[in-house]
Amino acid sequence: QGARMEKRLMEMKEESPIIGDVRAMGIFIGVELVKDKETKEPYIDGALEVFTNCLDNGVFYGVSNKPGFGNMMKMKPPMIISDAEVDKALDTLETAIKAAEKNV
Repeated sequence: QGARMEKRLMEMKEESPIIGDVRAMGIFIGVELVKDKETKEPYIDGALEVFTNCLDNGVFYGVSNKPGFGNMMKMKPPMIISDAEVDKALDTLETAIKAAEKNV
């Protein structure tokens, strides 16, 4: 599932102006949100907005609380996650990111 998730997230990165980077080790994945892809300025408010939107829609992602890294969405799904659960999680994330793009 990790490779499948990473592939979809990399496709989302190409389309989204606020996904600065996707880092993956198996199913442990980080999605960095930025205000500008060139300057890599962290989009901390956007990460909070995405987190809240996903939570409101039944999907829980972590957000890094390290200073300077509060723009990193963290995914740590269970090893037994199904295709349907991956699709729901990524669809929800994509919708939340598109909403946050409007506020940059």
